[in-house]
Amino acid sequence: MISKNNIVGLVLCGGQSTRMGSDKGMLKKGDSTWAQIAREKLLALNIPALVSVNDDQVEEYENIFSISDLVIDEEFEIGGPLLGLLSAHQRFPEKDIFVLACDIVEMKVEVLEHLISNYSAPATVFKNEYFAEPLCGIYSSEAIEKIFVAFKNHELRSHSMMSVLKLISANTIEINKNWQQFFNNINTPVEAKGIRN
Repeated sequence: MISKNNIVGLVLCGGQSTRMGSDKGMLKKGDSTWAQIAREKLLALNIPALVSVNDDQVEEYENIFSISDLVIDEEFEIGGPLLGLLSAHQRFPEKDIFVLACDIVEMKVEVLEHLISNYSAPATVFKNEYFAEPLCGIYSSEAIEKIFVAFKNHELRSHSMMSVLKLISANTIEINKNWQQFFNNINTPVEAKGIRN
């Protein structure tokens, strides 16, 4: 098992939440926002945990989090989760980054612990029967730097996280059948209806 001393957690909240129609990180389950819930799960791993946001989100997120706990998107010509990952890398260039999307609301700490226990560079993510789960994974500082250099040199064919996994030859861990429901991404109001309370 690797040391947790070099890992920083990052809750991804900086997307547009187009299908949801509102900021997913600010949706609530009980008294906590989805962003808070995801951050608490990362903090439970005994690692520091930050929240990735875009410029438009800062004011609202400052009502919940300290400004020092926010990683604000850099002005790179890129979007989506990759922008959050690269922005965090600019702030913590020597750190490995454990990303967790805020909309994987049912995720369990034991699953995240399993990922840390089985992590190896350059990156490790879970994989279901059909595809990898790049928004719950650990990316080494070296791997993120490789992505950043490829981006700056216009060598990234796609800005999707799936393309990034191929670029860095990420390792995968098969998802235990009992854990599959924990990886459901909640993207629409109908899907969120059963999560909010």
